[in-house]
Amino acid sequence: MDHILSIVLFTPLVGLLVLLFLPSSNPRAIKLWANAVAFLGFLVSLPLVFNFDHTKDYQFEEKAQWIPSLGASYHIGIDGLGLLLVMLTTVVGFLAILSSWNSIETRLKEYYALFLLLQTAMLGVFMALDFLLFFVFWETVLVPMYFIIGIWGGPRRGYAATALDYRSMAQSLDEHARRLAARIAELRQPAVHLVGHSLGGLVILRYLRTYGEQRIGRMVLLGTPARACMAGLRLENLAAGERLLGASRDIWRSLPDDYRPQCELGVIAGSRPWGLGRLVMRLPGTNDGVVRLEETEVAGMRDRIVLPVSHSGMLVSARVAREVAVFLERGAFDHDGRGAFDHEGRGAFTREGR
Repeated sequence: MDHILSIVLFTPLVGLLVLLFLPSSNPRAIKLWANAVAFLGFLVSLPLVFNFDHTKDYQFEEKAQWIPSLGASYHIGIDGLGLLLVMLTTVVGFLAILSSWNSIETRLKEYYALFLLLQTAMLGVFMALDFLLFFVFWETVLVPMYFIIGIWGGPRRGYAATALDYRSMAQSLDEHARRLAARIAELRQPAVHLVGHSLGGLVILRYLRTYGEQRIGRMVLLGTPARACMAGLRLENLAAGERLLGASRDIWRSLPDDYRPQCELGVIAGSRPWGLGRLVMRLPGTNDGVVRLEETEVAGMRDRIVLPVSHSGMLVSARVAREVAVFLERGAFDHDGRGAFDHEGRGAFTREGR
């Protein structure tokens, strides 16, 4: 079946474009159209099930030139696992949109448009056979997810309302800290909480050490190599390591010293070793595939919890998001799901989650 994967992939996107022309004053039409597109997305994916040959590997492949200078192409296809994930996405996507009929009452057009964009991006992640194409779809997933959580994500959605991206391969740690300081200066809130993943946590620590902790409430670091990063240093020694790391190689060499933040600091570490460390070397001890547990330790941290997630998996983990919100609200993680515990001494690390 020619182009069946492209049809499944872009059905939600076409529905999104039509949705943009519907009047915001007609919420029923918006809901009906969004549900119809989601259901249509499920229907057009059914031929994949009926025509899939379980004796073959990748099927329904499509390939076209995209960026020849980089060797990148529009190359999609699915194997048995991909089929399962694509079908799961179309089914759950339809059910999720249907279940939001009565629960979403504000900014309906924006909500359903973002959800259809998210649907397209997730399908692309499971279909892409080209690395750059996969990366584009993966990054696109984060955009609608960020806004959906930030606007419609429940009572604590405000914690996901402001983000600062950084080009780790093009700028130094001091430049990132300067941009963070400028962003914080623009905010009108009297207190600002900070959450940083990986190198983003190093940007936060550099900001605190350089510009002080005025207006900073609580902060959470996710998989941040505050002490060192064995995987990053080992990658730098490879033939193409410096090109892959770019300017970030200087960040690995200038990790924060024993700076002790005075604000309440929580650390989330991962224990699922999937990632760079597994490709470059087998990291010893508990690690998230990139950063080892002992590398996440920060002097004066109030709490730390270890969760079964990988380094990149922290960005899409519901448990990680919940723990971040709990710490920002209470100053302690919800260890083992039993609720925040009491600490004998403020500012001291007392216990880690399992």
